[in-house]
Amino acid sequence: MIQASVATLLPQAIDDLSQLCRIPSISFPGYDLENLDRSAEAVAKLCSEYGFPLVHVVRNPERHIGQGGSPAVIAAWGNNPDLPTILLYAHHDVQPEMLLSKWLSPPFEPALRAGRLFARGAADDKAGILVHLAAIKALRSVPGALCPNIRLILEGEEEVGSPGLAELLFTHRDFLQCDVAIVADLGNFATGEPALTASLRGMVAFEVEVRAIENTVHSGLWSGPIPDPAQGLCKIIASLTDAQGNIAIPGVLNSVIPPDQATLDSYRSLGITAASFRAEAGVRPGVQLLVEASEIPATLWRRPSLTVTTFEAGKRGAAGNVLLDSAYARISIRLVPGMDWKTVVKQVTNHIQTICLWGLELSITPDEGANAWTTSTTHSAFQIMLDALQAGYGKPARILGCGASIPGAPIFSEVFGDIPVLLTGLEDPQANAHGENESLDLEDFRKAICAEAEFLWRMAENKC
Repeated sequence: MIQASVATLLPQAIDDLSQLCRIPSISFPGYDLENLDRSAEAVAKLCSEYGFPLVHVVRNPERHIGQGGSPAVIAAWGNNPDLPTILLYAHHDVQPEMLLSKWLSPPFEPALRAGRLFARGAADDKAGILVHLAAIKALRSVPGALCPNIRLILEGEEEVGSPGLAELLFTHRDFLQCDVAIVADLGNFATGEPALTASLRGMVAFEVEVRAIENTVHSGLWSGPIPDPAQGLCKIIASLTDAQGNIAIPGVLNSVIPPDQATLDSYRSLGITAASFRAEAGVRPGVQLLVEASEIPATLWRRPSLTVTTFEAGKRGAAGNVLLDSAYARISIRLVPGMDWKTVVKQVTNHIQTICLWGLELSITPDEGANAWTTSTTHSAFQIMLDALQAGYGKPARILGCGASIPGAPIFSEVFGDIPVLLTGLEDPQANAHGENESLDLEDFRKAICAEAEFLWRMAENKC
């Protein structure tokens, strides 16, 4: 019955998702943040159209990315004390377009190709919004089917680290109080193979700038006596890791809690090969992997990593014979259980201040961080979700970790108590979330809607 109900709703859900993806709701500074308002209003309108009787666009007045606060949508449906209350989370903000020249079609003009919807936000995470809405509507259209009480929060600043989410949840805690939360912002093991994520890495990022002179000058006239900021910054960055790319900052690894043997055995049972991993990531021929194939899952999910996400020193195609005045980098560290992001900020700052050469003027600006997160897989809701995913996809669900960060996962437990937080999503190895040509497999979109509707039904029937 659910399958038939979803099949009826699917064309409208795809069209609604496509229209939502037309809004360039990029939450990064420097972009038109009015598009976040347009996106939030569009999401609120969809919530009403899909049947939610209570829908509000809310803003966090204290911590925000735009004047007046970043917009989120909260909604509620049902208040039966005999049924569980499920909180459904997704986010409507998206990453920047990256390199427009690499997109096969414009990022905010959705295009269908080979069963996939291509657009920025198609997989991360506007699909999550439509999965929630369509699953509820599909279940409520099944005669006699019970549906639990639903609370909905669709955030507008996840891609910049959710700096105001905790305060937003505390402010609206009575409205959103729940027994179980679903975060639809992760991915599947492969196309057609569902997964439930049980651990996340955390993250903290730093902006580092070094400066030597007031203005860029002629290199022939001034270089030699005056230190080169670009070289100085390169030496700082080189000191952060060893020859194998492992973090070499004193003290940072001391608190890491390694995974137990059962977790490692589970990871290795996934059968990830070097060839498949290289193909999915687009690793260039001749580039070495830094770990053996059997260690790839543990390295991605339970070991910290450091990435230089931006380096600026001059401009490609416009490089003169000059000594640059400054150099800038943004450095990201993925955290694992045992690491505290505030402690890591102190350790990284102390190290960079110690290693910086030649008296270069140094600026270090850390972002708000998020710690790693793990959850127990023994709660009944976890097993119900595994069964629902198998019903929706027709294949057993895998239990995975994830190397990315979802700030909301630990925050939900902090705000609502020790509730199960179930991490689902629609990113697959072909989705290319955060990169160019982001896409969503539409058959998996259908299956995900079926799976979530099955979960809600089973939760209501079991009164979990």
